[in-house]
Amino acid sequence: MACKRNKKENLKSPKREVSALKACEFARGYSEPAGADGREIGHFLTRGFHECLGEGRGDHAAALAFALSCAGLGQRETAKPVLYCAHSGERQETGALHAPGAMRQGVDLDRLLCVRAARERDVYWVAEQGLSCPGIAAIVLSLGAWERLYDFTISRRLKLRAERAGIPLFMIRHWRRGGASAAAARWRISALPGAPASFAGSRMPLVSSPRFRLRLERGVFLKPRSWEFEYDASGRFHLASPLAHGPPGQWAKRHGRRAA
Repeated sequence: MACKRNKKENLKSPKREVSALKACEFARGYSEPAGADGREIGHFLTRGFHECLGEGRGDHAAALAFALSCAGLGQRETAKPVLYCAHSGERQETGALHAPGAMRQGVDLDRLLCVRAARERDVYWVAEQGLSCPGIAAIVLSLGAWERLYDFTISRRLKLRAERAGIPLFMIRHWRRGGASAAAARWRISALPGAPASFAGSRMPLVSSPRFRLRLERGVFLKPRSWEFEYDASGRFHLASPLAHGPPGQWAKRHGRRAA
């Protein structure tokens, strides 16, 4: 019996070594953008499974814009289509996907595949089918308030498939959701007022670039913290000046929000 047990352990050890090597390689890829200023965070967002949630009730659009911008970043690198799948009930709560808005976030509309799923389980099925297709650049899922079946087991299955396929997967969840998850990161996104902009010699303020706060609630290879980003004309986001909209926390206090 002892010989049989040792034989089984010897057979399992190569698998364990290979799994450990893959885990170390994957962790090394994730640890690159862990700089204090967040300038390399874009590399972290082009791989793995990420959960995107609004910070509050009115931040669903900010979370969607962030996920689409990350998907557009992966699309620019691969020139492949982006797969967007939402629950059919989402249209009643948050509306349909706005094509000009998606294009504003850097997504090529000619390479955008939109799917409406009647059931929550169909959303996960579409995600798994998309992750098994090498011709996809990124996948964005939107569940919102229709989330019922999502749990740690489903998140782990999606994470493993995303890692194996090398395709970034972004799931937009309702802002009240949380709980255990196997996702590489859970992001909280909130809209911020843009920096003041005006023409020279004009006193009338102009609409400036959209700005948002990105807070890492939990992550596998990054410590929780927050950044402030703003979008440019191409849909990419970069670090914003932390004092452009006033002292830190002042805007949050005026709007009844807790500063990150």
